[in-house]
Amino acid sequence: MINFKTGKVWAALLLVIYLIITLLIFAILRGYAVVVDDKATVLIGYFSVFLGLLIAICLAISILLLTEKHHTIEKQLVISINLKDAELEKLFNQQKQKEKKEEKHDSGINKVEILNRLMPDKKLIDSGIAIYCEDILKRISKELEIVQGVVYILNNSTLNYSLIASYAFYSEKMPEPFCLGEGLAGQVAKSMEPLFISSIPDDYIMVYSGLGKSSDAQMLIQPIVFQDKTIAIIEIASFKQIETEILDMFKDYSRQIAEIIHKLVA
Repeated sequence: MINFKTGKVWAALLLVIYLIITLLIFAILRGYAVVVDDKATVLIGYFSVFLGLLIAICLAISILLLTEKHHTIEKQLVISINLKDAELEKLFNQQKQKEKKEEKHDSGINKVEILNRLMPDKKLIDSGIAIYCEDILKRISKELEIVQGVVYILNNSTLNYSLIASYAFYSEKMPEPFCLGEGLAGQVAKSMEPLFISSIPDDYIMVYSGLGKSSDAQMLIQPIVFQDKTIAIIEIASFKQIETEILDMFKDYSRQIAEIIHKLVA
């Protein structure tokens, strides 16, 4: 297959060959005309050179045009093939993303249903803040399989946070009250932003479960904020991976229970 670059070479070569042949013919005719002293033969020689040159140029131009046309068609075919490949790849990626979304939807959490199951029984509101918070931890444990959990409540008189409820918490002494900004929980209360810890610091917490005693767990410290003030803190620990969807869901959950907790401690 002759490409555009090769076509130019052939056109130039053909032009040179025709010029050489034409010049040879002209030289022969001119030599003959000198010998016989025939002006007509000289004119024929000039005409032969002109005609040969014209034919060579026409052929060279024809080759160039044909190869250029072929080159253009070839480029268009390449572009068309690339576009089709890109389109197929785009369709493939779209299908893959769709499958991932469907898979995530199938295997993901139903946020509304889980939030409904996590909400404490309204009948417990009259039982006091401690019973209400214990029910919060029991529901979280059942739904998310946590191995340990505690709830701290803000004491409006001392402005300290004190333990009000716990789940599977075993310790020789209960956690001391802490103020805003003190320790990890105090920092969460101050920032009013949740803190997820994938590797619990040594000596911070010791989790007891059926597997034995371990500090190899993940922890979420979730502030309960009402009117730009942290009124409670929930800490949960789990040996299982706490997914991003769960972390996002807890933000909504904390907002839903914030008003009730505020009324119970007011």
